[in-house]
Amino acid sequence: MSFHQHGPRLYGGAYGMSLVMDYKLPSSGVNQDLIDKDRYYKNLDQNDVVKFVIGDERDYVEAVVMAQELANNGCTAMMAFSPTYGGVEPARLAEWLLLSPLRDVVLSIQLHKYFFKDNEKKLEEEPE
Repeated sequence: MSFHQHGPRLYGGAYGMSLVMDYKLPSSGVNQDLIDKDRYYKNLDQNDVVKFVIGDERDYVEAVVMAQELANNGCTAMMAFSPTYGGVEPARLAEWLLLSPLRDVVLSIQLHKYFFKDNEKKLEEEPE
Protein backbone atom coordinates (compact mmCIF):
# COMPACT_ATOMS: atom_id res chain seq x y z
CA MET A 1 0.00 0.00 0.00
CA SER A 2 1.33 3.45 -0.88
CA PHE A 3 0.00 6.85 0.00
CA HIS A 4 1.09 10.47 -0.25
CA GLN A 5 1.94 12.31 2.92
CA HIS A 6 2.97 15.94 3.14
CA GLY A 7 4.49 16.04 6.59
CA PRO A 8 6.39 13.99 9.15
CA ARG A 9 6.24 10.20 9.26
CA LEU A 10 3.18 9.09 11.19
CA TYR A 11 3.30 5.33 11.05
CA GLY A 12 6.89 4.30 11.69
CA GLY A 13 7.01 2.04 8.61
CA ALA A 14 4.54 -0.49 10.04
CA TYR A 15 2.41 -2.93 8.06
CA GLY A 16 4.44 -2.70 4.86
CA MET A 17 3.24 0.78 4.04
CA SER A 18 5.41 3.25 2.20
CA LEU A 19 5.42 6.98 1.67
CA VAL A 20 5.60 8.79 -1.65
CA MET A 21 6.69 12.35 -0.93
CA ASP A 22 6.79 15.01 -3.62
CA TYR A 23 9.79 17.31 -3.81
CA LYS A 24 8.54 20.60 -5.22
CA LEU A 25 10.63 22.08 -8.03
CA PRO A 26 10.68 25.64 -9.46
CA SER A 27 8.03 25.11 -12.15
CA SER A 28 5.52 24.02 -9.47
CA GLY A 29 5.51 27.52 -8.00
CA VAL A 30 5.95 26.11 -4.46
CA ASN A 31 8.88 27.39 -2.39
CA GLN A 32 10.64 24.17 -1.32
CA ASP A 33 13.12 26.22 0.74
CA LEU A 34 10.46 26.47 3.43
CA ILE A 35 10.67 22.70 4.03
CA ASP A 36 13.05 21.31 6.66
CA LYS A 37 14.73 18.68 4.47
CA ASP A 38 16.36 16.86 7.39
CA ARG A 39 13.05 16.49 9.16
CA TYR A 40 10.98 15.37 6.21
CA TYR A 41 13.33 13.38 4.00
CA LYS A 42 16.11 11.96 6.15
CA ASN A 43 13.75 9.55 7.94
CA LEU A 44 12.50 7.99 4.73
CA ASP A 45 13.74 4.46 4.17
CA GLN A 46 14.25 2.07 1.25
CA ASN A 47 10.49 1.34 1.16
CA ASP A 48 9.67 4.99 0.50
CA VAL A 49 9.89 7.22 -2.57
CA VAL A 50 10.84 10.85 -3.15
CA LYS A 51 9.10 11.97 -6.35
CA PHE A 52 10.46 14.86 -8.41
CA VAL A 53 7.91 16.16 -10.92
CA ILE A 54 9.93 17.63 -13.79
CA GLY A 55 8.46 20.44 -15.88
CA ASP A 56 11.58 21.64 -17.67
CA GLU A 57 15.37 21.40 -17.77
CA ARG A 58 15.77 23.75 -14.80
CA ASP A 59 13.61 21.40 -12.70
CA TYR A 60 15.67 18.43 -13.88
CA VAL A 61 19.00 20.03 -12.93
CA GLU A 62 17.70 20.93 -9.46
CA ALA A 63 16.22 17.44 -9.02
CA VAL A 64 19.56 15.76 -9.80
CA VAL A 65 21.37 18.00 -7.31
CA MET A 66 18.73 17.45 -4.64
CA ALA A 67 18.57 13.66 -5.19
CA GLN A 68 22.33 13.50 -4.69
CA GLU A 69 22.14 15.75 -1.62
CA LEU A 70 19.35 13.71 -0.04
CA ALA A 71 21.26 10.45 -0.63
CA ASN A 72 24.48 11.96 0.74
CA ASN A 73 22.60 13.06 3.88
CA GLY A 74 21.23 9.62 4.71
CA CYS A 75 17.95 9.42 2.79
CA THR A 76 17.67 5.83 1.52
CA ALA A 77 14.35 6.29 -0.29
CA MET A 78 13.99 5.47 -4.00
CA MET A 79 14.18 8.57 -6.20
CA ALA A 80 11.52 8.85 -8.92
CA PHE A 81 11.55 11.40 -11.73
CA SER A 82 8.19 12.10 -13.33
CA PRO A 83 7.58 14.45 -16.28
CA THR A 84 4.70 16.89 -15.99
CA TYR A 85 1.95 16.28 -18.49
CA GLY A 86 2.35 18.90 -21.21
CA GLY A 87 5.86 19.78 -20.00
CA VAL A 88 9.06 17.92 -20.71
CA GLU A 89 8.48 14.87 -22.90
CA PRO A 90 9.01 11.50 -21.16
CA ALA A 91 11.52 10.42 -23.83
CA ARG A 92 13.55 13.58 -23.25
CA LEU A 93 13.57 13.04 -19.49
CA ALA A 94 14.69 9.43 -20.08
CA GLU A 95 17.60 10.70 -22.20
CA TRP A 96 18.65 13.12 -19.47
CA LEU A 97 18.50 10.38 -16.85
CA LEU A 98 20.62 8.02 -18.93
CA LEU A 99 23.30 10.72 -19.19
CA SER A 100 23.10 11.71 -15.52
CA PRO A 101 25.39 10.56 -12.71
CA LEU A 102 22.35 9.13 -10.89
CA ARG A 103 21.82 5.39 -10.57
CA ASP A 104 18.81 3.49 -9.26
CA VAL A 105 16.42 6.25 -10.30
CA VAL A 106 12.91 5.44 -11.49
CA LEU A 107 11.26 7.15 -14.44
CA SER A 108 7.64 7.46 -13.37
CA ILE A 109 4.92 8.44 -15.84
CA GLN A 110 1.36 9.32 -14.89
CA LEU A 111 -0.21 6.96 -17.40
CA HIS A 112 -3.77 8.09 -16.72
CA LYS A 113 -2.87 11.49 -18.16
CA TYR A 114 -2.05 9.83 -21.48
CA PHE A 115 -4.74 7.15 -21.55
CA PHE A 116 -7.58 9.46 -20.63
CA LYS A 117 -6.41 12.88 -21.83
CA ASP A 118 -9.38 13.25 -24.21
CA ASN A 119 -11.84 11.41 -22.00
CA GLU A 120 -11.26 12.82 -18.50
CA LYS A 121 -14.97 13.40 -17.90
CA LYS A 122 -15.83 9.81 -18.86
CA LEU A 123 -14.09 8.59 -15.71
CA GLU A 124 -16.61 10.46 -13.58
CA GLU A 125 -19.69 9.37 -15.54
CA GLU A 126 -21.76 6.31 -14.72
CA PRO A 127 -21.18 3.34 -17.06
CA GLU A 128 -23.92 2.76 -19.61
